[in-house]
Amino acid sequence: MKITRLFAPILLGALLLPFAAQAKNINQSQKEQRQRIQQGVHNGTLTKREARHLRQREAKISRTEARDRRDGGRLTPAERTRLQQRLNRTGNAIYGQNHDAQGRTARDINSRQNEQRQRIQQGLRSGELTRAEAQQLREREARLGRAEAQDRRDGHRLTEAERRALQARLNRNSRAIYQQKHNKQYR
Repeated sequence: MKITRLFAPILLGALLLPFAAQAKNINQSQKEQRQRIQQGVHNGTLTKREARHLRQREAKISRTEARDRRDGGRLTPAERTRLQQRLNRTGNAIYGQNHDAQGRTARDINSRQNEQRQRIQQGLRSGELTRAEAQQLREREARLGRAEAQDRRDGHRLTEAERRALQARLNRNSRAIYQQKHNKQYR
């Protein structure tokens, strides 16, 4: 009898612990996803429309969880699995939206151009680039700047296709800077 009284609370706690951990995991995932959305809005990788859509998905998951918990406050294993799958899909959507180049502004393109110019300067100072290599890289940067100016003519905003094309050129320029700095030519 004493043994039963002693071990009953321990056994009950051991049985309920996984349910409490699962609830924490679901709530923790929701909190982290909301933070990722907010961070995407803050750093400009999410448009307002993308953020609104992702927040609506999060709200729908919360409503589903609340509805499922109405019957006794616990989730069945099937409900928990379904919620976790929805959270995973939403997490993947947040990642995809954060990395799709929408929402990035001209500041993003200009900051990448400035960073690349600084890398060229640093390569010259450190001896990783010859003057001829630096001049060639600067000419690439200038061509990209002219292309951006052409795309922005008359003050219009960049289309998504123009933004992608500029980002691709920036990526190529970045690779060229890296290759020139690491080609082991003597300075």
